[in-house]
Amino acid sequence: MEITTLEQIDKLLEYHTINAFPVLEVDGEFNRKREFTVEGNEWRIVWYKSICYLENNNRSLIIPFEQVKLTNTWPTRSKMNLQFYYKGEVCCVLKIEDFDQ
Repeated sequence: MEITTLEQIDKLLEYHTINAFPVLEVDGEFNRKREFTVEGNEWRIVWYKSICYLENNNRSLIIPFEQVKLTNTWPTRSKMNLQFYYKGEVCCVLKIEDFDQ
C-alpha cells in the first residue's frame, strides 16, 4: 500500500467540518506536521515517507497509518469519516460529520 502524500493529507483536511491550522515553516524547513480540530478535539498528523502517525492533542494516543481516506457510514453510521489504514486494514475511524449537521 502506498503512503498517503502530504499534499493528499492537506486536501483531505480542507473538508468543511475540519478546522486545520496553518502550516508554519521555521526558517524554510520542511514541516511534516498537520494540526486540526474536529468537534473541539485536537489532532495532529505527523507524515514521513514510510509511515504516518495520528496523535491526539496530548500524545496519549498515537496511531501509525499508511493511508487515509474520506469515507462514509461504516462503522460510525456517520455522514463522513476520516478512515485510516495500516497494512491495508482499518486502524482508526475519526467521525468528522453526522447526518444532522
